Amino acid sequence: MATLPPTRPAPEVVVRINRIWHDVEAEHYDRVHHEIITDEAEHWRKLAAKAAVCLPQGPATVVDIGTGTGFAMASFWPYLRPGDTAVCLDISVPMLGKAAARLESLGGPIPPICAACDASGIPLPSGRAHVVLMNSVLHHMPEPEKVLAEVCRLLAPGGMFVLAHEPNARARTSPHAVALYLAYRAWRKLRRLAKSLYGHKGQAAEVPKDLYEEVIRRLREQKVITKDQQVDWRWISQAVDFHSPTAGGAFLRQGGFDPSALIEQQSDAYEASSIETYAHLGKIRPSGWLLGLLDRLLGRLFPRSGASFSLVARKAEAIAGTKEDAPA
Repeated sequence: MATLPPTRPAPEVVVRINRIWHDVEAEHYDRVHHEIITDEAEHWRKLAAKAAVCLPQGPATVVDIGTGTGFAMASFWPYLRPGDTAVCLDISVPMLGKAAARLESLGGPIPPICAACDASGIPLPSGRAHVVLMNSVLHHMPEPEKVLAEVCRLLAPGGMFVLAHEPNARARTSPHAVALYLAYRAWRKLRRLAKSLYGHKGQAAEVPKDLYEEVIRRLREQKVITKDQQVDWRWISQAVDFHSPTAGGAFLRQGGFDPSALIEQQSDAYEASSIETYAHLGKIRPSGWLLGLLDRLLGRLFPRSGASFSLVARKAEAIAGTKEDAPA
């Protein structure tokens, strides 16, 4: 008899599902996630420039956690110099292969160092990194607090943490965000109807159906689910995008992060931070002058309610309570 797996899998199961998903998705990632590759490019150029100011005069180490196909590290690439170290970490080996190819195609003074690992246990010494980058990663993590603790451990005093393209929890409680999400869902339904009637494919890329089928096959092969357990794309999406409020087509379910709280949870570890929310039209791309104008207007009216956020934080030179702060 067919059964259903748990709706909220255990953390170790979520990690395994994410590894399988990203292994399979690596070939399609840049095409499907155009909102990262295209829409985030200018945003990340500005973030990279902010983070680059903390690089030491001597050799620096930049660590990209959840590298994917190398988008964030590629944005930082112009700031790297001979003698620096660029470390790309990801749970998926095929993703790292894509990242290595992207970065090597850019040229530059150093080769990337790519290694597969779980972000909650990174095999690098404490205080090694001068910059840590994370783009569209944290919401995949079943235990994000462990990942953030690893970031803090890795950063050298005065080092910079850059986090971007994460779901903003405040957007779920914003009336305009709810209205926009309803409009987006209606547009998606109309688009599917047009496609079924007229074969119109539109501009947005879809996750290929056979990708889900291959993921399910591997989940069974690796005994993440049993042969009797029936899963669909919604269950996979909600496990992969574990903290996304819209994963699996859900209507603004619990999820996302409060960017201010992420820093406050680290106690006195960071001495300065800047937060920006964006994508005020939610999943509707601000293409064209009218949508672009509306996106900017909503940003002025509701500066904390964008669907996504970025965060740049500098680690304190000396954390209160450590030996460095003790009186002589």
